[in-house]
Amino acid sequence: PKATVGGIVECHIDSLSGDPPPVLPGDYVVGDEVYYVGPPETFDNGDRLMPGARGRVVGPAAEEDPEDSVAVMLPPNNESVDCYLNEL
Repeated sequence: PKATVGGIVECHIDSLSGDPPPVLPGDYVVGDEVYYVGPPETFDNGDRLMPGARGRVVGPAAEEDPEDSVAVMLPPNNESVDCYLNEL
């Protein structure tokens, strides 16, 4: 579920850890600021990738090539997008 700043999200205890997350591909860490430099793309939900867009790494990629990608949130999109490392 999505939460707003200051909102509360319920997490099962098995989903939490006291250890920091592993380093992501490209030595990125969650919260790193990145710029999208790949080709423009528009998704069915209206979210878009535009060259020069600034975003933040939000975690590992969930799709096809997790070893070559990271998940990035690019405002004002509603969902994160898996981006190849050479697109950042």
